[in-house]
Amino acid sequence: MEISIYNDDLLKKVFNRKIKRPVAYCVASFMDHLSMKNKIDYTIRRLTEIQFQHARIIIEYWNDLEKIIELLKRFELSDYKIILPYKRNRIKPGVLSVNINTKHINQDFLKILLKRHFGYDFSYSNRLEITPYMIFDTGINEIIAFKLYDDRGYYEYHILKRISKS
Repeated sequence: MEISIYNDDLLKKVFNRKIKRPVAYCVASFMDHLSMKNKIDYTIRRLTEIQFQHARIIIEYWNDLEKIIELLKRFELSDYKIILPYKRNRIKPGVLSVNINTKHINQDFLKILLKRHFGYDFSYSNRLEITPYMIFDTGINEIIAFKLYDDRGYYEYHILKRISKS
């Protein structure tokens, strides 16, 4: 079975920690002790050191979608799709998928996205109530995915792309 960065059903199971080895393993990074600036720098450093062929960002949001679309347009990220719109006063978030069509992710975009994401917990004035997921196809037999759950840190998942049926 071939796994892709576009396999939403599998990714959802991985991110919800319903799939365990040998399909995926998780590395947790806890950043409670770091300042907001250091959390952002640390996360950007890890995200940008990954060499990839294809990448995707999934954003769960509980905000006005226009704020997120405005941010994407500012950094010329036009290849996005609304998977599920957010309905106000609902617990279930909206879901937006963004394809990265370059061989790297713009660090300025990441810095602003993370500042607004972490800013929710720091009561930052221009914050976004979002949970970003970053998924990278490394071009080898591995997908590396991140769930940036809040200002405390992230989970990093390593997922085998090819799984033999046994």
